[in-house]
Amino acid sequence: MKRVLSTIGIVCCLGIIFPGICSGQETANNEKKSTLSLQRSEGPIVITGDEFEYNNVNKIVTYIGNARVVQGETSMFSDKLVIHLDQAGSQQFEKAVATGDVRLVYNDITATGEQGIFYNNEQKLELERKAKVWQGKNTITAHRIVALLEEEIIEGYADPTSERAIMTIYSQRKSENTDNTSEQEASPIVIESDELRLDNPNQKAIFTRNVIVTQNNSKIWSDEMIVYTTGTEETGYDIEKSELFGNVRIVQENITITGEKGLYNDSEQYVRVEGSSEEK
Repeated sequence: MKRVLSTIGIVCCLGIIFPGICSGQETANNEKKSTLSLQRSEGPIVITGDEFEYNNVNKIVTYIGNARVVQGETSMFSDKLVIHLDQAGSQQFEKAVATGDVRLVYNDITATGEQGIFYNNEQKLELERKAKVWQGKNTITAHRIVALLEEEIIEGYADPTSERAIMTIYSQRKSENTDNTSEQEASPIVIESDELRLDNPNQKAIFTRNVIVTQNNSKIWSDEMIVYTTGTEETGYDIEKSELFGNVRIVQENITITGEKGLYNDSEQYVRVEGSSEEK
């Protein structure tokens, strides 16, 4: 399965960092299309908005209307951006809160949500309410998506009443009808769960609670699933194997297999399910 949604690429997209707020901005209150440019080693960060407010007492900088943050190839858009500065007066910021049609763009990766909160000390970004990240056709959707930037980990959390955490992967395969090596798109793999965790350094994804996997006429249920990938950012990622735990059930057309745990090896195309005689 080629080109699994890239965790490290998403981390780059979500990693907008504001190193500090320049001093001397107190007089720029309500200036139309106000701009704040911050210099850092990776390049300047430019923040613009229709209106700009700086509250020196509460140490809050606010951009209202068409707020935009740009650094290099990374951009973030929102209706409103509120930056909370360090109360100690260091001019470093503690967190930035973007609300209203939040959208982050980095190369071919886009992330959206109704609210985005970036915590500077923890290097953590949260997208909340109808959060979505996609790269090409591959997507992650959830009620809340959390990016731990330094650890290169992304987590997705469902809303218990409505929205599940869902990853959709469009794999690629060689055409079975031709003799050449051209690739054609295969059916998407859709994985639903209450929680998901993409661990880029260890090249695995963990799905927990009420896991459902669907592709074509095949469906898999389990309490937990661990997907292991192989490959690099340059060559693309393949799914190497998947481990299933708890209440495993595999259905393909009129065939049903159940057990306590299972293993699906993608490269060798086989499934092994284990369990007691009553559960297998």
